[in-house]
Amino acid sequence: MKINPEYITRGREPFFEIARKYANLAGQILDVGCGDGAFARYLGRDDIFLVDGNPETITALRPRYKNCYLATLPQLPFGSVTFDLIHISHVIEHLPPAMVYDLLKECDRCLKAGGFLVVSAPLLNSNFYDDLSHLKPYNPFTIEKYLCLGNPRCATRPLISSAYRVVERATRYNQVTTAQFWFVINAFITRLITGLAQLVRRLLRAVRIFKIQETGFTLVLKKGVVENAP
Repeated sequence: MKINPEYITRGREPFFEIARKYANLAGQILDVGCGDGAFARYLGRDDIFLVDGNPETITALRPRYKNCYLATLPQLPFGSVTFDLIHISHVIEHLPPAMVYDLLKECDRCLKAGGFLVVSAPLLNSNFYDDLSHLKPYNPFTIEKYLCLGNPRCATRPLISSAYRVVERATRYNQVTTAQFWFVINAFITRLITGLAQLVRRLLRAVRIFKIQETGFTLVLKKGVVENAP
């Protein structure tokens, strides 16, 4: 499997760049769970719509961004068929399954046909539950199941749509030291001679032996028109 080295990172910028490719094609853009406005700053646009549940966040953003809205997810305070792109970065992992489902329904309601839905979220990894606000990891195939042509017999809730198709799917990675290897070597060398152990420890720290761990994803879906729609 070929891994893009830019995606071995803890930063969000490479994944903002994925979204920007489609944002450049869009008119009205909505950023759900905008936080400090990092995505808007990355785009260099002050006309996108920002939604967050923290009133202090919205107050801080309003001097620069006119389209700031305080909202309690999963509801979105907008009319139907409003946006050409909806961006959701590191939000769904803070929500229980029922709210994620309702948020996807709201995004589908607010997104125009031909528009893009871009979702980024962490996957289950060794550091996922270090953040106490993380409730549950979701993989991209869960979103695809309910918005693309999923199998209704394998779904616990009604499918939301079959009008979407996957445009792009990217995986974030992180480098994790192979602790098992380190402890085995260190214990063996320590038994031989302490000085040699210290030397090997320094060399291993300098060389650093890594494994790759999947830590997140960015999923881009494009909304089409359901053929049997009235």
